[in-house]
Amino acid sequence: FPSHDTIPKKSFFWFLFGISIALTAFFVFYFDMPEGQFAERFRVWLFTLSYVLKSNPILGLGIGSFAKLEPYTIQGNQTPIYWAWAHNEYLQWFFETGLIGMAFLIGFLKRIMVNFFTFIKDEYTQILFASVLSVGLVSVLHFPFHVGKFSALCIFLIALYCARIEEMKCRS
Repeated sequence: FPSHDTIPKKSFFWFLFGISIALTAFFVFYFDMPEGQFAERFRVWLFTLSYVLKSNPILGLGIGSFAKLEPYTIQGNQTPIYWAWAHNEYLQWFFETGLIGMAFLIGFLKRIMVNFFTFIKDEYTQILFASVLSVGLVSVLHFPFHVGKFSALCIFLIALYCARIEEMKCRS
């Protein structure tokens, strides 16, 4: 088995990135779509976007306001499904914090990307970035920051990445 020194770092990053995409696609196609939840999510996403744009797109409606709104969709058996989360962290963040909150989030994500490309040759930065990227991709279809056991892990991974970047800045 080759040592980690013989595997090109760029290839390792793209391998981890590919695995992240493949796992996300696997979940969507084999769990979400067959049960019909994917179409329901689009309805909730459209409702969420139109509601915040009509009410307060600059400031949003406040942290926790999405769950209080209790949007729902109707199942095939005419039973309502209430949505406590938008199943898209970015859209829910926009709903709750508006354009101002989105500006902060975009700035944070941009900083993560810039720092990654600044220290792309560092193996640990690559691994931690792949982990943070996985969280970011999962956040498009789910709500990892709204589930306790996952939010702690997600925040921990982001903190590890930020700590590694600070360490790399001190070294250079």
